[in-house]
Amino acid sequence: MMKSWQVILLLGVLGMGVVAGLAYGWLINPVEYIDTSLDSLRIDYQTDVVLMTAEVYSSDSDLATAIQKLSRVRGDDIKGLMADSVEYARQMNFSTQDIEKLILLKDSVDLYVNGDLNRP
Repeated sequence: MMKSWQVILLLGVLGMGVVAGLAYGWLINPVEYIDTSLDSLRIDYQTDVVLMTAEVYSSDSDLATAIQKLSRVRGDDIKGLMADSVEYARQMNFSTQDIEKLILLKDSVDLYVNGDLNRP
């Protein structure tokens, strides 16, 4: 059984540890937030962004907004982004519905980039 002075000592040491940790994290070495572009994301995260855009596009068919969102990920290489995303989705066994949405958006983007579709 611990004596009362041992409990007080334990709580004091734990409290000093918490205070020291917070002081280090907040004052000595705080987190620095850096804005980075979406093209620095790994392909799995890029594919997630493309899939979210494809889901919105499948419901509203707003190609202009979809292209604007996709251009934030890889700038002018939207066709390459779409091709990479569809390939990644197939490799990772995404659901058939998700792959169909990606392909729908990819086909629309391809038509737009090739000039076969009116500019949004």
